[in-house]
Amino acid sequence: SFNSFADAWTIKYNGFGEIFDKLKLTDGSTTALYKNKGTWEDSLGNYGTRSCIGLIELNSNDKLIVGRFFCEAIDNNNDRYVFKGIRGDNNMEAGLGKMTLIDGNGKWAEMIGSTCAYAIRYKDNALFQIDNCKRN
Repeated sequence: SFNSFADAWTIKYNGFGEIFDKLKLTDGSTTALYKNKGTWEDSLGNYGTRSCIGLIELNSNDKLIVGRFFCEAIDNNNDRYVFKGIRGDNNMEAGLGKMTLIDGNGKWAEMIGSTCAYAIRYKDNALFQIDNCKRN
């Protein structure tokens, strides 16, 4: 169970992402499936694995129009939670987005509805992400 001080917490997520199954449109834009997988640890002492899947749209210059995704995280006690996220800041290499915790069991059940603002950056296909979360 979360303590009352856990109204805000930070998650550090590192992993590897890939774009696959691209669909090119005649205007040069692309719709593609995206996935990533990695490890995380948070400021509350939890840690585990996370995997995300989503759909991204890129313009003809490969700039991000919008990305929508779902991420499942499993913690060190085998409790799980799911984020639904969106990103649309016109830069695939680094950017900002928002996520909402939409499902969870164990200690995460009481955190459903929490929101996170995140910053992400890439080095090749390696990703480095920081999530700043707060209970709503």
